[in-house]
Amino acid sequence: MRLIKTLQGRGKALYDLLAARPAHFFWLFVSVQVLLWTLIPALVFRNLPLDVIELLSWGHEWQLGYAKHPPLPAWILEAVAVLSGRMDGAAWLISQLSIALCYWAIWRLGRETLTGDNNRGGQFPALLAVLLTSLIFYYNLPTIEFNHNILAIPVWALMGLYGWLALRDDRLQHWLLLGLLAGLSIYIKYSQAIMVLCLLAFLVIFREGRARLKSPGLWSGVVLALLAALPHLWWMFGTDFQSLFYATGRTRPLVGFTAHIIGPLKFLAAQIGAQGGMLLVILLGGAVLPYDRRRGQQPVSFAANTPLARRYLLWVALVPVLFVTFLSLVLGMKFRSMWGAPMFSFSALALMAVMKPFLFRERFGFMAACWLILQSGVVATVVGMGTIGSFYSKKPLRTDYPGRDIGQYFSQLWRQKTGLPLRYVDGDEWIGDNISWYAPERPSHIARGNPQARPWMDQKDIACKGVLIVWKYSRDVLVQMPEDYGPVRSLYSETGQKQFNWKLKDQPVQIGWAIIAPDKACRQGLRER
Repeated sequence: MRLIKTLQGRGKALYDLLAARPAHFFWLFVSVQVLLWTLIPALVFRNLPLDVIELLSWGHEWQLGYAKHPPLPAWILEAVAVLSGRMDGAAWLISQLSIALCYWAIWRLGRETLTGDNNRGGQFPALLAVLLTSLIFYYNLPTIEFNHNILAIPVWALMGLYGWLALRDDRLQHWLLLGLLAGLSIYIKYSQAIMVLCLLAFLVIFREGRARLKSPGLWSGVVLALLAALPHLWWMFGTDFQSLFYATGRTRPLVGFTAHIIGPLKFLAAQIGAQGGMLLVILLGGAVLPYDRRRGQQPVSFAANTPLARRYLLWVALVPVLFVTFLSLVLGMKFRSMWGAPMFSFSALALMAVMKPFLFRERFGFMAACWLILQSGVVATVVGMGTIGSFYSKKPLRTDYPGRDIGQYFSQLWRQKTGLPLRYVDGDEWIGDNISWYAPERPSHIARGNPQARPWMDQKDIACKGVLIVWKYSRDVLVQMPEDYGPVRSLYSETGQKQFNWKLKDQPVQIGWAIIAPDKACRQGLRER
């Protein structure tokens, strides 16, 4: 009982404190989020994660697209790498800045669409929405690894924000910003088109939206979106849409009537489950308590400031995920649950717009305690992954990989054997990408066996400068060597193997290597440069 009374008393005081200065606490939370989630991975992880290493390998080549994905995340990582002097910490930072930008969009949209119970309008509910959104799975643990899903989150949220501002105010700058975001979204993830389609559907279906169809601003935004997307669309056409086919290839057919029903429901259940932390905290707020237990408690309600705002929040919160679930049902395809990552920036705002009351002041302390426990659990999980995770997993984590040691070793080996800087590496994708990032020369990672995957290869330049081939091996180096390199074994000037230790010394990284030396006619010219 004493604990309950303490939580009730301090909860009301905390409520009043946050409600009095919501803007201060919003910026404090965002600053702590960026600082904490940048420092923790930088301190506990030895190696950048899989997606980041791969994107850095791609971004180094500055292509309009890549075999697996659109290019913008790779471009951003490469730009940050150059500006930061190739610090690993910059990759952790850019991921958190992406989430911070999403939180700003939620904060701004909440201020524009909700009203609170004080004289600060929508600021306090907007702050609560940000704090609640931070408990959604996609917005905490996965954000340590910057990739297409993480960058999709702020762009999706910004489209929702500027979609509302353009609809409400019909200002040219808002339409242009929305158009630019829509055009750039194709450079991030093709599923971003779902948000664009949902916004267009809102304009067509509702009377207030149809009134904007004659707006010059809308059509200016459409033109800007097409112009922004055109270079990547041209690249897609020139590469036979390989990145689009890769995306569709990651779906799985649902075989049988039962699977057709259960598959989409599993996707929907996974999205609801990802919001479990947020929903738990809301439940502790007491709005769903039986009526007799609410007596003597002070209810707090928020509301959309107009019927249109309420309708819009519900639309952008619900329609995208329901549309994807329906698409899975109609096409009979199983979609990956992580594809829902950017779709829930507006869940808390929508719940605030419809739940009355949303919470009771006397129970705010329970909400705050649960929020803190859940956030601490996520922090503890990441720290545990970085310190003892490899000891309890079936194999060492990639973030414990000795990528820096491997890159340094093969850079020195190449210079020792050829007297030249390492310019090209080929072979195992993960090993090669790590060498591409951690070797001082930042060699290009090529794929002789699959030139479409890495089309920046210049065969004449490769022959001139030579290439290091790497692969995993166990006992017999030749057996483990990739088959693609069998025909060129006669070109090898030297082969060997090297062992590197992970945290688990009984599971070392064993790498076979071969050198195709630079062409003798080019060697002298390369040394003179």
